[in-house]
Amino acid sequence: VATVNGNDITEPELANAIKMLREQYIRMLGGQVDAKFLNDKMLRDPALESLISRKVLEDFITETKMSVGKQTIDAVIVADKTFSRDGKTFDADFYKERLRESGLTAAAYQNYLGKQMLLQYLQSGIAGSAFVTDAEIRSIATLMAQKRSFDYVLFPLQKFAAGVQVSDDAVEKYYKEHQAEYMNDEQVAIDYLEINKKTL
Repeated sequence: VATVNGNDITEPELANAIKMLREQYIRMLGGQVDAKFLNDKMLRDPALESLISRKVLEDFITETKMSVGKQTIDAVIVADKTFSRDGKTFDADFYKERLRESGLTAAAYQNYLGKQMLLQYLQSGIAGSAFVTDAEIRSIATLMAQKRSFDYVLFPLQKFAAGVQVSDDAVEKYYKEHQAEYMNDEQVAIDYLEINKKTL
């Protein structure tokens, strides 16, 4: 399907990514969505882009030999309510049972979870990063420190209101001459909106 730094993205990988993306959208929309709006053709491009971004980050993690400590991973697993029978306390036997149902060993799941945590850390770091030049800092500081001086005059409304008389004819005449100012913009009500990147 695609190759990232010599690593291939296979059709099964893409199919799984499409499935996960569809489930994510369904959860976000509370299940209130027509399946035809979440077909494979619509989700293929965003799923592929997500896989490519993931591969790039995974390569960076490998090259820099980044890792998450075992204690940190264990703490996340113990805090995960998915592995609790009563929704409160971690159950080691239930944890192993859930992993067996998913076809995973404890080591494989810990490795997967560690990689997921690293990817999340990297994505958060990239999203929260900002590059600001010295000139921009000086400009912002100047704007924040600057002051303005001005004069103003108060006109009491009561002093002028008594001498103003507006007839119904004058109101109607003004309205007819300025009807465009009282028009609302066109509006439309929709249930679903399909956006296709190829047609934009």
